[in-house]
Amino acid sequence: MSKYSTPTWASITPIPLDDGSTHYDNESEGVSGNGTYPLATIAYAPEYEEATSYLRAVMAANEMSERALELTEDVILMNPAHYTVWLYRAKILMALEKDLNKELEWVNKLALQCLKNYQIW
Repeated sequence: MSKYSTPTWASITPIPLDDGSTHYDNESEGVSGNGTYPLATIAYAPEYEEATSYLRAVMAANEMSERALELTEDVILMNPAHYTVWLYRAKILMALEKDLNKELEWVNKLALQCLKNYQIW
């Protein structure tokens, strides 16, 4: 069962990544598009792909909530170098007036695990 298949996330329609892989012309497969192919598609882990689909949805809605904050933690733990999610997390923390000392403790622990992660700085 998916982490996001809960009533908490029922109101969100995930937005999948558009890497261009569905925008090519291939009549035999019934796919139409502009004739371009993505240079390289990335094979994301299913959990990461799902989490970032929900992330795109809450970001598009500019949602500043506890569930969005928890989602940013999920994505950061899977990909600490995702700079966009760090910025979004900071905006949520400010909007919710969270205890930044508690956040700093969490960030410090994560920074010690990922010493070359410049997005944390």
